[in-house]
Amino acid sequence: MSELFNEELEKLFEEAAAMVDPALPRSRPSAELPAAGSTPEPVQVIELPSGRPPVMPPFAEAPVKPLMRAAVPILTVLDDGSLDTGQEIRIRQDCFTIGRCTGDLVLPNDPALSGQHAELRLTEHRGLPRWSLHDTGSTNHTFVRVNAVRLYPDTVVILGTKRYRLQPSSSRLAPAVGPRSEATCLVAMERPPAQPCDALVELCGGGSSRVFPLLFSRIAIGRDASRCPIHIDDPSLAGLHAEFLHESDGSWRIVASPSLNGVWISTRSTRLTACCYFQCGEQRFRFMIP
Repeated sequence: MSELFNEELEKLFEEAAAMVDPALPRSRPSAELPAAGSTPEPVQVIELPSGRPPVMPPFAEAPVKPLMRAAVPILTVLDDGSLDTGQEIRIRQDCFTIGRCTGDLVLPNDPALSGQHAELRLTEHRGLPRWSLHDTGSTNHTFVRVNAVRLYPDTVVILGTKRYRLQPSSSRLAPAVGPRSEATCLVAMERPPAQPCDALVELCGGGSSRVFPLLFSRIAIGRDASRCPIHIDDPSLAGLHAEFLHESDGSWRIVASPSLNGVWISTRSTRLTACCYFQCGEQRFRFMIP
């Protein structure tokens, strides 16, 4: 009896709903009604993705940085053959020294390091903090990795596993006579300089040094003999590793090509950027300011 009453009541609700919305059926067919005593079909539940409900993205926020002190740089003592991983050191003082015997960082296993080799200094320039690298009179120099730089006769260049130095010609060492002529056209710049010419000299520890004459105003160095007039069989060199460009004032500039091992230049003092690399002895470092 109660089932019939419920059925009639449901029909009345449907007819009332149809009066409000004519699109709705006035009554549900009897075939849709579950039979007496039958088990109703389970209701399918739509599950939302797990985790927190999606929210609107927040406003872009800048990281909080100190206002009354300089940011703490991270010095990474790089693993051999790596430019990414190594021992990380936070520099919290204004002067940080590196050496084989003494210093804030002592590396006794590197015989190419001097007792006290180099130091990092924090100074102020126009009201802003600035870090710089200084060689403290080391025997084997301090090097920085560069993209392009002018070469001087006392500059030592690391390319692959070898070290080189620019050797000026005897004519460049003699005083200039008469007005200096300047090459202003591309044809003149592409002509080989008059002999004797400048040269790139390989530095050896006591053996014979190879000399590579810089015969053209633009000359490449690398392992690929088809592209590089100065081709060297060094597995640490790229096919086209770098180029030497002859400037109008008679000097030379070296420009690095994309490579893993790069071009490294000796320095006595240089400013450090927010992300750069330098080398003391045979140990390479990465310097980063977050």
